[in-house]
Amino acid sequence: MIPYYSLLLQAGHDGAYLAAPPTSSSTTSAPVLSVADNGDGSGAIATIDGASSTARVTVWVASFSGQLGSAAWESAGNLAGNGNLPLTIPLGHYFGYASALDADGGSSASPVDYFTVTDAAQAIAYQCLAAAQARIQSLSLPNLDNANVIVRKLPIDRYLGPGQPTGLPAILLTPVTEQMPPLEGVNAKDDVTYGVLCTIVDADNQEPTLSANLPQYTLWRQSIARAFRNQRLYGVTSPDGSNPIINAFVEPADQLIPAAWTANLYASAMLLRFVSREARGI
Repeated sequence: MIPYYSLLLQAGHDGAYLAAPPTSSSTTSAPVLSVADNGDGSGAIATIDGASSTARVTVWVASFSGQLGSAAWESAGNLAGNGNLPLTIPLGHYFGYASALDADGGSSASPVDYFTVTDAAQAIAYQCLAAAQARIQSLSLPNLDNANVIVRKLPIDRYLGPGQPTGLPAILLTPVTEQMPPLEGVNAKDDVTYGVLCTIVDADNQEPTLSANLPQYTLWRQSIARAFRNQRLYGVTSPDGSNPIINAFVEPADQLIPAAWTANLYASAMLLRFVSREARGI
């Protein structure tokens, strides 16, 4: 399991997004689930190992969109014993586990796994935006509704706030011009750096103390930076099925955007950059 997603399933976070999977009630070994993304938008392949050959194994999945509240587990298919099971599910980020019903009536379940279903036909720049959104949502930042972590063309506030589709506080993820340094890369592959501007926006009304909520905002910035700095970005797929993101780094932007403050908003930004090693040519 990816470590930062496993945090959602630890004590204190259990049920924040998902109802906990069942525990084993059999002495037989629990199944082991691994999921491989097809990378073409058609779904994924679940591989079951470790289950009894006579067990009926069901793979359960739950879409992870960052919405608070319990998400529902849904059956994605079943098979007898071990083997491969095609998962025909839409593009997105998922949790999954396998349950096994043994011939003796006992049951067992695998650990929960996190996986993505992607389409390599999607631009890598857009995949970086969607993957960055999922990772920030996984942080469960205090006092932030994960439904307000959104991908947009521009970091504007026109549709934010009471009575609008997105409430405040919010985090806006928007594309930034990519970099294509001509001397970076290896034989037959080039390095392209994609940028995602991460902007924290909240109602402020030019509050007079100039310090209200500052501990919260700085904690959000710290948590987001640590989630991306010098790490690969999970959930991005190139046409050959591999993850092209070889590194990520964070550039500080405006800690406070003065123009937003004069418009009664708090706005604070940082720039996430993702280095993608891509095939040269068409």
